[in-house]
Amino acid sequence: MFLTATVAALMSLVQPAAADAEVLNPATRAATGPASWSEFVNQYVGVGTLGTWVTKSTTEDMWVGIPAGLKITETGTESFSEDSKAVIGGYTMVLDDGTVASTGTHVITWDKAVGKVVRTNSGFDMGKPYHGTSTLTAMDGASLRWKYTEQSQGKTTTYEQRLTAMGPNERHNTNRKLPDGKPWNTTMRRANPFADAMKGCDLTGTWEMAATDGGKMVGVGTLELDGRMMRFAEHHVDQAGKKTPWSHMTMWWDGATETIRMQYSGADGGAAAGEVTSLSSGPRLVTMVSRYQGSDGQGNAMSASFTRTVQGDTMTLTCSAFSSKGMPTPPWVGTPIIWKRAGSNNGSKGGPKNPNELVDRVVNALAANNFEAFKALTVLGMRKAAFKQFMKGSGAGQRKAARVWDDANDDFKSELKNDVRKAFQAMQDGTRRMGFDWSQAKVTEFEFDGDAKCKLVSGGMTALLHLDDCLMTPLGLLMFDRPRAGIIRK
Repeated sequence: MFLTATVAALMSLVQPAAADAEVLNPATRAATGPASWSEFVNQYVGVGTLGTWVTKSTTEDMWVGIPAGLKITETGTESFSEDSKAVIGGYTMVLDDGTVASTGTHVITWDKAVGKVVRTNSGFDMGKPYHGTSTLTAMDGASLRWKYTEQSQGKTTTYEQRLTAMGPNERHNTNRKLPDGKPWNTTMRRANPFADAMKGCDLTGTWEMAATDGGKMVGVGTLELDGRMMRFAEHHVDQAGKKTPWSHMTMWWDGATETIRMQYSGADGGAAAGEVTSLSSGPRLVTMVSRYQGSDGQGNAMSASFTRTVQGDTMTLTCSAFSSKGMPTPPWVGTPIIWKRAGSNNGSKGGPKNPNELVDRVVNALAANNFEAFKALTVLGMRKAAFKQFMKGSGAGQRKAARVWDDANDDFKSELKNDVRKAFQAMQDGTRRMGFDWSQAKVTEFEFDGDAKCKLVSGGMTALLHLDDCLMTPLGLLMFDRPRAGIIRK
């Protein structure tokens, strides 16, 4: 709804294509680029490159100011100017240690003199300035092609740059030095602030609690819309097994207010809009506080606050600050309602459902000196057929997964197998030699950004644990690279 309204408002600010230039047939436009600014705007919105995008890649030997072989995280943004006469964008490439390898801005607009869409770029590569200009040479409903000429450190270089939309949240970029340079291909994903805000808070799966009539309540939490919305649907199951729909809740990110919004609807006609007012994720405990305003099934205005805690497979929901006009306070207000997770909707069969659980299981495997349990928490725990099916999916995770597979031998790479075993042994020998007892270890600090990083204490020793490249698979959250652990004395 919001996107539709935005696009409609944007279209009202630009002139029809025929007002600027003769409308060319689609085949000609794809080969030569749009015939007017308004035509460009119409197609550019359709391509879907506006917003914030992120990718991780390794630089190629093509830029004057950027060395090859740098592992970078690139974040780019684009939006229309207030008058819709230009597209304004910027980007930053950052190394793993936080060093800015490259940063810059660009402006896309219409050049009446040449009748083309043009782009001006400027910025800094490794601290040294560059600038350049681009001309849009071709555009269709899903891709763009630019010819870019850059001046950097006294040298002039020309590139071909292509962008292809692969859906609403993924795009492929190709940069190639002309005339015959090696292409640098990257895939960018649209930033997901909802997933970022919910990091560490896993409400997915099937949850159950006992009902007062001898039956049970069942809640099913699923991530939808490419992980950009959470849906939680409840139903009642009586003693005879009859299911009755009970309530429905959705959660999503409101970019305008930078808040997680919630919408509740009950089978009795009650409805309420809510928002998350605080969310904290610790090593093992997640606490979410939310407030709602709406009406009950009888039309009485009401408001309430809820505190939801998730600890492993136990979720506790407590209502407080309840207020209603025309309705007494229900008996469940102030009483903890306890749900137990009965299963996962990501297809896992007992695998870790979230980063906290993965850390717990790794620690338990180390404490028990159980290599097989440890290996099961890596990608090596997947069967070959299941892994190959996983690789067929789309997205950066599956492409990263392909790096551990040996097509020639139809098996996981032998280096990975050796690295996992060596890592387990090194973590055991190194920590035990220093007197660290994994069976008594407690997590004191925790961070998850695709890698799980935590600090654990045991007796007078402190260990640092790093679980590398954690990806959600049909068997749960698994490690796709060798983990590491080290000891520091208190």
